[in-house]
Amino acid sequence: MTCDLCHIAMDRRTSTLEEPYCYEESGLPYLKLLGIEVWRCPQCETEVPVIPRLTGLHALVARGLIYKAGQLMGGQIRFLRKFARLSAKDFAAIVDSDASTVSRWEHDEQQPNPQADKLVRVIAATALDQKEAARVALLRGEDRRAPAWEWVFKNRRWTGSPPRAGTG
Repeated sequence: MTCDLCHIAMDRRTSTLEEPYCYEESGLPYLKLLGIEVWRCPQCETEVPVIPRLTGLHALVARGLIYKAGQLMGGQIRFLRKFARLSAKDFAAIVDSDASTVSRWEHDEQQPNPQADKLVRVIAATALDQKEAARVALLRGEDRRAPAWEWVFKNRRWTGSPPRAGTG
């Protein structure tokens, strides 16, 4: 593989626990992927990941965020909105708000109220499947759990690992 910026050959590595791939493109900078192929330019240090089964990974991350304990943060709300394939305007209409309010949520300038937080989760769960949405709608805050922030691709499957101290 050749770097698009430097036009030189890139080096290949496999992401590991010691050197994970930080999946910042997801909008969740703390999300780490292990066991994937990553190409790195030795000159400009640009990294290009090869992420297998991306749709499945996004579904697992969405499920983790849906059941996450505590209030959703801005990047998490944006990830779930995009996962549900909704524009900010359409999303705002569903949560009975306006696009500027959704923008403030997504940029951590304002927190959604507990009802809006729950509705965000239900919308994303509906994108996963209808039965999941019903379960999420019935959950109370104390029934939620910590999501995985590190995902390992091994034996052609994605699996999550629990967060370490100081994350999530």
